[in-house]
Amino acid sequence: MGAHSWAHYCRAAFVRSVARAAARSLGPGEAPPEKIHELRKTLKEARAIGRLFLGGLGEPARVTIAALAAIRRHTGRARDLHVMTHRLERLEAPPEVAGPLMAAIKRER
Repeated sequence: MGAHSWAHYCRAAFVRSVARAAARSLGPGEAPPEKIHELRKTLKEARAIGRLFLGGLGEPARVTIAALAAIRRHTGRARDLHVMTHRLERLEAPPEVAGPLMAAIKRER
């Protein structure tokens, strides 16, 4: 495989991985934990592929990798809020405790 073909292969692999992550993106209010987990895994894979081929892809890949990391952090927050809601329900906290906490979680979502 020539250097030119390798560069095309690297770029195509990175583009495919980013497209897979984009296809798994969630809409407003659509945040079941399984979908969040799958999205985060796909984002992590795309970042890893980008870092692997960074030498051949250059600055556009570096910018894309940073954007993927930011999105992954944001989805981590959505996952945490979802887990907090279920934890409060399981703890059966008294209404005077659970009410304000649930309201804060809803505001953050």
